Amino acid sequence: MPHPGLKVCTSPEFDGKLKDIEKDFKTYVQKFVESTFTPVLSLKQINGREITTLELFEYFKAYCRVFEADELPEPKSMLMATAEANNLAAKAISKEFYRHAMEQHCGGDRPYMHPQHLSAANLQIQEESIKKFQSIPKMGGDTLSLKYLDELRQEMSEDFEGYVKHNDSKFLFTLCLYLPTINFSHFYYLFDI
Repeated sequence: MPHPGLKVCTSPEFDGKLKDIEKDFKTYVQKFVESTFTPVLSLKQINGREITTLELFEYFKAYCRVFEADELPEPKSMLMATAEANNLAAKAISKEFYRHAMEQHCGGDRPYMHPQHLSAANLQIQEESIKKFQSIPKMGGDTLSLKYLDELRQEMSEDFEGYVKHNDSKFLFTLCLYLPTINFSHFYYLFDI
């Protein structure tokens, strides 16, 4: 790649405007992007494993955070960013799996589920999501991986609270539909009416 220009490298006020970047550099960046994202895409791999667009997005976000600093990052911070992005991508895939499976069980178009059945389905789906997370090769060691696994568990628990509330609202709606057909005279003796 040609040099992006002195204004890019030396000016503390540089804010990313294209007019401040050398023309040759922009030309080569365009060629790089076109060759990377051509219609005949080859599957991208990181750490010897094919990755999804969701995973690639997590890597981009992690690298952007590293390059936000005023100085070039240390190789160690790049390795750490890659490890974090790798674990974030595994968490995102597992969470997406959880949400998709829960939508299949109790989503908007699904009928009301008994709370015990909903809890049982949730536990099973959470276990499968955790297995999916653990099956994805990750960098950074067990300590880093456990951090993201704990976040996954917490986020699935928070999502489950939302599914419970949504499911409860279906019960009330169903009850209201059948309320006019219930003969309340059978209940008078219970309330001394």
